[in-house]
Amino acid sequence: MDLFTSKGPAGVGAAYASFAILDALIQHLEASGTLIPADVRKILGNALDQIPANNIAAREDARRLIESLRP
Repeated sequence: MDLFTSKGPAGVGAAYASFAILDALIQHLEASGTLIPADVRKILGNALDQIPANNIAAREDARRLIESLRP
């Protein structure tokens, strides 16, 4: 998985890194029993609720990424 690149808009690398860290953190907390799937669903649902509902591509991408983290 080669998500990181030296080309592209500023901040894309930081966004990918943030997503990768968040995904790893959620997986670790679930595996350790610190979070249960219901907790993860609630957290991610809250995150989705914070994204305005319109058809701006970046917001659609953000919603899609968050939804991909759901257990």
